[in-house]
Amino acid sequence: MKPAQITIAIVAAFTILAHAHAQLSPLPFNAKPLSEQIQVLPFVLEYPTVKWKPREHDIPEELRVTFPGQQIEIAGTKKKDVKGIKGRLCGHFGQVALFKTADSQAGTLEVKIPSITDTTYYGISLDCAPGILLSKTVTLAPGYRYDWSAKQDGTDFAVEITNSAGKVDSIRADTSTVKGFGFFATVRYPMSKADIILTVNPPDPKK
Repeated sequence: MKPAQITIAIVAAFTILAHAHAQLSPLPFNAKPLSEQIQVLPFVLEYPTVKWKPREHDIPEELRVTFPGQQIEIAGTKKKDVKGIKGRLCGHFGQVALFKTADSQAGTLEVKIPSITDTTYYGISLDCAPGILLSKTVTLAPGYRYDWSAKQDGTDFAVEITNSAGKVDSIRADTSTVKGFGFFATVRYPMSKADIILTVNPPDPKK
C-alpha cells in the first residue's frame, strides 16, 4: 500500500471512531433526566391554587406521570368518584408535572384524549412563591401538534401554547414570583380518561 493510501485509510478510521464516540457520548453534565427535573404532585381542579404535597393522603391518586425518553406523559383512567377535600366535595382529580426551576424551555405536545367539559381537563401551572400555583385550563384536541415555550418575557415569566394557526393560550406572572412551571391533567367521572404527551427539547450542549 502506498503512503498516500495509508494516510487516507488512517484518516478514515479516525473519522469512523470519532463518529461512533459522538453517538455513544453521554448527555452533557447539566442534562439531567426529566424525572429529576420534574416534581410530580396531585392536582385538584376545584383547588387550582393549592400546591399539594406528594402523595397527599386525602387526595385520590388518579392518573400517572411517566417519562419515556425526552417526554412527559400524564395519562390514565379515573377509578373513583367524588371525595370531600378540606370541607368541599371534589371530583376533578389528576396530576401536575412541575419543572423545579423557571428556566427557559420549549417543546411540543399532543393529546390522545380531547378536552371534554366537566370530564377531562388539561392546563398550565406556574409555581409561584410562597408555594402557590397559578393555574389555567387549556382546550386541546387530538390530531394536532402543539408547540409550547416557557421563558422570560419582559418582567414576566410566560408559558405559551401555540399551533399552526397561532397562540392557543398562555399564562404569565412576574418573574420574581415564579419558581417553576408545569402542565396538568384531571379527570372527573369513573372511567373518564386523559392522555397528554409533552416532548421537551434537549438542552443545547453549547450553553
